[in-house]
Amino acid sequence: MKVLVIDDDAMTRLLIQKILSPQGFEVIAADNGATGVALAVELSPDLVLLDIVMPGMDGFACLEALRERLPGCCTTVPVVMLTGVEDSGSIDRIFALGASDFINKPIIWPLLAHRLQFVMRSHALMHELKIREERLKLLAKVFESSGESIMLCDASNKIIEVNQSFINSTGYLPDEVIGKDPKLLCSGHHDAAFYEHMRRTLNEKGYWQGEIWNRRKNGELFPELLGISTVCDAQGRLTHYIAVFSDITERKATEAKIEYLAHHDALTNLPNRTLLRDRFEQAIAYAARNNTWIALLFLDLDHFKQVNDTLGHDIGDQLLQGISTRLVKCLREVDIICRQGGDEFIIVLSELKDNDAVVQITQKILQQLNEPFDIDGIQITTSFSIGISIYPLDSQNFEGLLNKADTAMYAAKKQGRNTFRFFSSDMNIASTERMNMENDLRHALEKGELSLYYQPQYSIKDRQLLGAEALLRWTKSTGEQVPPAEFIRVAEDSGLIVPIGDWVLREACRQNRIWHDAGLKLTVNVNVSVVQFRQGNMVESVQSALASSGLESRYLELELTVTALMEDIEAVITVMTELKKLGVTFAIDDFGGGYSSLSYIKRFAIDKLKISQSFVRDLSHGRQEDRAIVHAIIQLGETLNIQVQAEGVETEGQLNQLLQLGCDNMQGYYLNHPLSVVEFEREILTLGKNQN
Repeated sequence: MKVLVIDDDAMTRLLIQKILSPQGFEVIAADNGATGVALAVELSPDLVLLDIVMPGMDGFACLEALRERLPGCCTTVPVVMLTGVEDSGSIDRIFALGASDFINKPIIWPLLAHRLQFVMRSHALMHELKIREERLKLLAKVFESSGESIMLCDASNKIIEVNQSFINSTGYLPDEVIGKDPKLLCSGHHDAAFYEHMRRTLNEKGYWQGEIWNRRKNGELFPELLGISTVCDAQGRLTHYIAVFSDITERKATEAKIEYLAHHDALTNLPNRTLLRDRFEQAIAYAARNNTWIALLFLDLDHFKQVNDTLGHDIGDQLLQGISTRLVKCLREVDIICRQGGDEFIIVLSELKDNDAVVQITQKILQQLNEPFDIDGIQITTSFSIGISIYPLDSQNFEGLLNKADTAMYAAKKQGRNTFRFFSSDMNIASTERMNMENDLRHALEKGELSLYYQPQYSIKDRQLLGAEALLRWTKSTGEQVPPAEFIRVAEDSGLIVPIGDWVLREACRQNRIWHDAGLKLTVNVNVSVVQFRQGNMVESVQSALASSGLESRYLELELTVTALMEDIEAVITVMTELKKLGVTFAIDDFGGGYSSLSYIKRFAIDKLKISQSFVRDLSHGRQEDRAIVHAIIQLGETLNIQVQAEGVETEGQLNQLLQLGCDNMQGYYLNHPLSVVEFEREILTLGKNQN
């Protein structure tokens, strides 16, 4: 042990050295305070013996200097004052300055070494106690301010301490729980086996953790993540239990919400297909045990895209929510409904003995949808096309039933929508045929099976050839001819109409340019599907067809149906405006049939109205009202400065009446059937050259 002696008396320094050195002490001596402080800083002694009465810097001033310049002085390095002064004021000052002890002069030399060793031990103990006290204060602060609820119990499982978080979580004050068993928090949610397993795990491992439901003071149940540890003494005897828990109410709510969203549609709150599939498996197990049926209904909302396109997606979303509410009201408790996505819904009807309940529920659904929805002051009426398949008659698994209900739904759409159809084997055949047709159609272009026929168009007054309508034909390599009425719809539904439509545009423009070069200046009409407007790039397609053929744009006329125009009004108008800038013209095909579109005519850049063949055919009946309808369309064209052309003219009588009514142009079997390129050039080209 290194001892620094600071004393002005040489004899005292010498005696201290002689007494302590044999006892294993290394003694360093200084004869004044300044020297002593310097040596202390340089040599870092383990203990300082400091005389109070010294000339210049006395012991009190020296102690203050040591505290200032020697790190740890009076904390880790004890200071013992040597004094002949015995007044209490001086003694108080000694301890106030941080000295560990004092030794009176004259010094009792035989006891000096023992006294210093005692001071060192006492000082070390005091320092350790102080460290422990600080640690206890820190632990107490951690205990009290912890965000986790902490409960300390004794070996008999009686609560002896709780922290503030415990009070906040449970509502109990310390006085209300200290001395009591933690069972006062029990929720009744867990059985005896649960607590027995907890006790056994604590005994075996000294720790248990898990989720548990407890009860607050106000009776409210809440979930918590609880960890319990046992505390033992040095002999291994149990002394305490420490329980730490977190209120996981919010986490549980978040997990429940995530679980809900994973199995429900966010817009309608209906189950999604995943949850439907799970419940379907339960229903099918019940049906197998009880010899009952299950019906799977596939519902597709009719014309929903038109609602989104014309009224906006927000209105569309509100409509779907309203529809979902009505659908739920149509079902029984045992039935299951889900929104598959978009405007499609699936319903599973369980515990059926026959088809009667299926028909009743389906009819109720259609009736409910016939009642208008009032959304933001807008009255919207809609309907479903519904396909139905039956377990176990049509299939014994979910995918099989869904596919067959989907097939039946398309059959319902073909029947005019707003109706339902049960699946039948004939539908399966039709579906297979449709898939085969789609597959064959995908390869028809590359195999050169598609071609264009041209139906001539004439001026009624002088029967001058004006143009030709390009009509798509499909002749398979086997020689089989597929009617356009069959494959055009398949092309539209599959999206194949986009590449096929591009080819038709290019081919029609190319062929017309050949005729122009031969001296026949005709306008070629090309039918365009709304799918091409919606999925393709019509402007680029037309630009490409004109550029590659070299045909002047004024000799290309695009035909759209009224129904196509109404499906996506704003998008169609935008594309038509761009195409009009290129110089192409537009005709409305089959005008007057189906949709009443007079209020929309002036919104579209229309150059020609083509009177529906049904009205032209009715002219043969000689009824005044038939003539009046055709006359009204012709007058509409005159008023709006739009050409009018009659379609499907098949008799001399029809032609004469159209002439009398003032119709501009015509096409039809009376003058020409659609002709192949070879036939057109053989029969028409010479006539056209003579006219030009």
